[in-house]
Amino acid sequence: MKISIERGTLLKALAQAQSVVERRNTIPILANVLIEADGAQASFRATDLDIEVVDRAPAMVERAGATTVSAVMLHEIVRKLPDGALVGVPNDPSNGGRALKVLEQLGLIKLNPDAGILATVIDVTENPKNLDLRELDAGVVGRAIDDLDAAVVNTDWAAKAGLLDHRIAQESRENNPYTNFIAVRTADKDAAWVAKLKQAFQTDAVKEAYASAYKGAAVTAW
Repeated sequence: MKISIERGTLLKALAQAQSVVERRNTIPILANVLIEADGAQASFRATDLDIEVVDRAPAMVERAGATTVSAVMLHEIVRKLPDGALVGVPNDPSNGGRALKVLEQLGLIKLNPDAGILATVIDVTENPKNLDLRELDAGVVGRAIDDLDAAVVNTDWAAKAGLLDHRIAQESRENNPYTNFIAVRTADKDAAWVAKLKQAFQTDAVKEAYASAYKGAAVTAW
């Protein structure tokens, strides 16, 4: 899907969607707005299972389709990020590619699909907001936020820079190739100590510890 829509119109639609999704946040998918584009218009649909809001607006639809995205995060990005914004991203292949994927997931840029997870700024094929993507050391990006309009920062570095309470978006957990996991040798996979290790780690207490330490910026995968 690829569309062009007037910024004020988009903000209005997202504000209405956001007012509904904030009513209930126990079901993750209900935090999203469904965006559908066809013909000469785009529709924005959000629900909390009790109330459904649908807004339709004129749009230049270059490629019809549908997608879902966090209503709150997209609203904040559109509201705060101006055209030509200076956006910091890590300059190493792994972290840099991951950061660019986040920007792509948010609909801000398009990447050459052949670049995979090691994409760099030269792999950006579409940049409709003319973002100035500034590559910096991963440990510097967060601390340089005062000199940037926005930055994509790894969670640990964001925590060290005191940015966890200031995030306006984060990468999706679905189909995420960066999940951390416990790895053991094939010969040990059925060992009793492996089962005990898994049971000790994958608990509600660990989930609560993550939530407390990272304020929702890091989430468990189980």
